[in-house]
Amino acid sequence: MVFENPSKNLYSFGKILISIHCPLNDSTRHLIGEKEFKKMENVILSPHIGFYSVESISELKRRTAKNASEVLMGKRPGSVVNPEVMAKARTRALI
Repeated sequence: MVFENPSKNLYSFGKILISIHCPLNDSTRHLIGEKEFKKMENVILSPHIGFYSVESISELKRRTAKNASEVLMGKRPGSVVNPEVMAKARTRALI
C-alpha cells in the first residue's frame, strides 16, 4: 500500500476539510505535521470517538433496539448496508 504525502497539495484548494483514514505505521506517521497545521486556520482535531455524547449514546441504543426488533419481526432494518445478506439469513432460518 502506498500513502501519498498530502502536504504537497494541501493549500491549493482554499478552505478544506481533512479526514485521514489509514493505519499508523512508519510510512504513515507524520503525513501531516505541526508545520502544516500552523498554516491552517480553525483546526479541529477529533479522534474516532469524536461523536461521543450522552445524546449520541442514547440514539445508538435506540437504533440498535429498533433494528433488532425489525429483524425479529422479519423486516429489513433501515440501515442495512449489504441487503443481499438478509436473503441468505432468511434462507438459513428456514432450514
